[in-house]
Amino acid sequence: MRFELGVLFLFSAAAAAASTQGVRYDLRVQVLPAEHQIAVNGTWSIPRQLWQSTDRKTGVYRLTFWISPKMRDLSFRRLREPAQSARIEPVCVEDGADKKCHLDLSIAKAEDVVVLDVSYRSDGTAAPQFRVNDDGAFAGGGGELWYPQLSFGIRDRGRLRFTVPKSWVVVSNGRRLHAKNSGAQREFSFAASEPVKFGFAAGEYRHLREGRLNLYLLRGRPGAPELLHKTSQVLDVLTASFGTFPHQQFSLVEVDFKSRVLGTSEYGFLLADKSQFDSSFNIAYWAHEMSHQWWGNLVKAKGGTPGQMMMTEGMAQFGALLAVDKIEGAAAAEAFRKRGLLTHAQSIEGYRELLQQGRDLPLAVHIPQTQDQVLLMHRLANSKGMMVLWMLKDEIGEKEFLKAVREFLKRHANSESSWADFERSVGDATRRDLTWFFQQWTRQTGLPGLRLQWTQQAGSVELTVNQCSRPYYRFDAVPLRLHGASADAWKNVTIAAADSQQFQFPSSAVTNVELDPQQQMLWTSECPSQGGAPGRGREAH
Repeated sequence: MRFELGVLFLFSAAAAAASTQGVRYDLRVQVLPAEHQIAVNGTWSIPRQLWQSTDRKTGVYRLTFWISPKMRDLSFRRLREPAQSARIEPVCVEDGADKKCHLDLSIAKAEDVVVLDVSYRSDGTAAPQFRVNDDGAFAGGGGELWYPQLSFGIRDRGRLRFTVPKSWVVVSNGRRLHAKNSGAQREFSFAASEPVKFGFAAGEYRHLREGRLNLYLLRGRPGAPELLHKTSQVLDVLTASFGTFPHQQFSLVEVDFKSRVLGTSEYGFLLADKSQFDSSFNIAYWAHEMSHQWWGNLVKAKGGTPGQMMMTEGMAQFGALLAVDKIEGAAAAEAFRKRGLLTHAQSIEGYRELLQQGRDLPLAVHIPQTQDQVLLMHRLANSKGMMVLWMLKDEIGEKEFLKAVREFLKRHANSESSWADFERSVGDATRRDLTWFFQQWTRQTGLPGLRLQWTQQAGSVELTVNQCSRPYYRFDAVPLRLHGASADAWKNVTIAAADSQQFQFPSSAVTNVELDPQQQMLWTSECPSQGGAPGRGREAH
């Protein structure tokens, strides 16, 4: 999976808006299984305002772009009437995992759009999100930069035409225009009228469909209809939670990532590693990846701002937890929160493990500067971040919170937005001052330590909750479970940002009291030694 640092591509907001409207691709992609390559040629149209002036007197402009170093023999030709110019090779240098390139051209004042003929081919080697084999091929739009791009943060429009072996099927972005045989080969054409990152998968796929969901499998599987039905349920839950699905159809596509990547959420389809089809259905996996159609695709995290991972991974993981709760029930959601359903790293247990290792950062303060920090923020968003959003939902109320979320997505569709924008939008939509909530959960590290003591009195039970860590946290509705000899009772208590609070409830024959037993909130009972006598009460966790 590719992670963007937010500083890899620098682009003005004006340029981004212009490119979204004006940049067009028309690429022909020939998939060559025997050579393990793709050969690409076509046109790339770029508005003049996206070229940077280098010499006003001569009218020379520079275009800066990025592409994967796996793409070789890259050359351009200027298309203009009445004659075509000679081929131009760009100047490229290594830039992290990619190549940063530039072209210098003379552009006339009357020339609003520069049209370039582009040609290149891949080098025959594979990458985590790019591979061409005898039995299939794929390229993730958010992975290897398999086509030239002005910025990783900018989406693109245009047409892709593929030539593949006759028995193969191609899945790509946008609307499929046609599929036709041509001798021993087959041609597919797609048009993306909405902004996307281009990606594709090709192979001898078996196709199943249920409603707006398509399933493309590399081999037959008896459980395929059930998988399609369950993912359709997931899509219904996510649509009800996040609003209108961004695409008319959605495809689940099997690829062989060699288990180096479990899945990537492309625009309008999901590339899933074959291991996820071989194993039993894991709703957390599918719901997380499908949630990225809204979080990361429909609305992209603004580069160079704090909380980027919360806008993508955190929200996608929250969507997965919602789907588990709605479809599989409260017990499964509890297991998800406590220990994770896909991996324990994506749970409260996983976050506590990071704390024990001394690896923690505030969710919405720092901008990661290294790949290690990006990976850490990714894990934090999938564990602590998921729980912060779950608690925010409970703090506001699920109905009101999800309404605010849908309004945010609708307002910022097909654009970039920051975590600060999200905080402000939710506060405005719900007419609540949530400053305290975001301060304690996204601006600082660690977990609050809570210790519960209780005693049974005549006709009542008395409880004391101590906050045994600093700073103090505020909880507006903490669930308590009072175990009785014949039945249990549930109560909610408000814990202020203070050292200690007492509560009393009329009750008799209480055998035990549990604080937040289903782990609806983030806290720990592992308090440092407080010293002194423990008192008459019994501790319950």
